[in-house]
Amino acid sequence: MSFLLLAPITGQAQETWQTTVGRQCIENWIRDTTSRLNQYSGSSDFEGNKPWRINQYGHFIGRYITQAYEPDVWWSTFGGDKYHYMWGALYQSESQFPDWNNANFNSAGVRGMRYFVRDCVNRRGPPPPSPAGGEIRSRDGYACYGGAVYPDSWRSEASYGSYGCNFGRMSRERCLTLGVEKGAGEVIHGNPGGGRSNECWLQDSCADPQPNSDFTYFDLGDRAPQPLPGADYPRGGAYACYGGASYPSNWQNEARCVGYGCQFGRLSLDSCLALGARMGAALVIHGNAGGGRSNECWMQSSCADLRPNGDFSLFRR
Repeated sequence: MSFLLLAPITGQAQETWQTTVGRQCIENWIRDTTSRLNQYSGSSDFEGNKPWRINQYGHFIGRYITQAYEPDVWWSTFGGDKYHYMWGALYQSESQFPDWNNANFNSAGVRGMRYFVRDCVNRRGPPPPSPAGGEIRSRDGYACYGGAVYPDSWRSEASYGSYGCNFGRMSRERCLTLGVEKGAGEVIHGNPGGGRSNECWLQDSCADPQPNSDFTYFDLGDRAPQPLPGADYPRGGAYACYGGASYPSNWQNEARCVGYGCQFGRLSLDSCLALGARMGAALVIHGNAGGGRSNECWMQSSCADLRPNGDFSLFRR
């Protein structure tokens, strides 16, 4: 059985939509945009289409606006990549507030995607280093069929079984980066466009690898977990913010912000603390895994009304 040796890629710099941070910022734009649309009170037709969403192809859809087909150039020009298609075909304006040719969208304050993403990337800083700090060997068309070994701590963040830990769907770049962050020995990623597209499986080792055309297997070798930013947040007990939160105004570009803080979606504790460190948050409040508010990631600069709440853990620095 032969291995392919992946050498570092050189050449033209990646475009914004290709980077890990750029893709994360596009997802932030999606959350910001759909939140603005669904909170805005508009015309009867606009209201009737709620909840507004963005589908797997990057198009706006609603209750009566649907799309069950791939765009004509989805594969031929954009390789089936949602982020490439959104960046290169759908939302090309560089304006902060473009004319959406829809009075409701304009009045809801929907930001231009490229402006939002570039601003988000600039504030996040450069993307994390490539996971290929060492040599990564790959086998196309293999998956783990049993005997996977992995740390018990991963079970709180992923679905798991005898064939590894599934950390959800993400790009190959992000999956490999996560594998390095976790110190995984092996990464198995669902080939984009296949039946298990973008599934991200990690393990230390697998006793029974077998052919499976839906996946590519990566051997990361013996790697120690990389320290995550945010590890210096001391735990402050079971508390949540009930009001009087302060936070930088620019966080509203990436999160749902209300009187008790800004919610950056649902993230594992490590990822939430790492994001808190990057955003410069003084307080991070994380929904305890398995509880009623599991993995909610909230941040504040300060909170005037902290109260005990068993569904959350407070971290401050």
